[in-house]
Amino acid sequence: MAAFLEILKYILPSGVVFLTVFYILKKYFAEERSKRDYEYRMHTEKMSYPIKLQAYERLSLFLERIRIHNLILRLQNKDMDSKVFVHALMMGITHEFEHNLVQQIYVSDKLWEIILFAKNEVVHSLHEASNLANNSFEETKTYLYQEAIPKTDPVIDKALQAIKKELELIL
Repeated sequence: MAAFLEILKYILPSGVVFLTVFYILKKYFAEERSKRDYEYRMHTEKMSYPIKLQAYERLSLFLERIRIHNLILRLQNKDMDSKVFVHALMMGITHEFEHNLVQQIYVSDKLWEIILFAKNEVVHSLHEASNLANNSFEETKTYLYQEAIPKTDPVIDKALQAIKKELELIL
């Protein structure tokens, strides 16, 4: 029994020292891993931040470019007939959309849905204009200015507001 107590005299303090060192090292390595993870996140965020800002800028520009009056200014040709004119406007929207499609990976799903809704509203208004039977170029243009633009501009404005609000969240 004396031998057991003698061994216990040495093992017990060394066990306490071992557990203390183990606990301190475990805590130290956890903190170091946490620091490393934080630095990695900050570095990644720092690298992706300009790309995200550019995505918001490009989507804002997309919305401005698909406004009907901007499309008319870019694509109008008085020699076109009504159907060809409206088709050219729709092709302009399609081209702009395809050019900015990849930006969806940098914005929230909700914001992307809002942008798609705005685009679809503009396309729908153009479809309505194309369905007007035998209108001249000027009549179609008048319809677009009097009917389509007042319907689509508020939707685009709301989409732009959504971009600004989401951007405020990441700034």
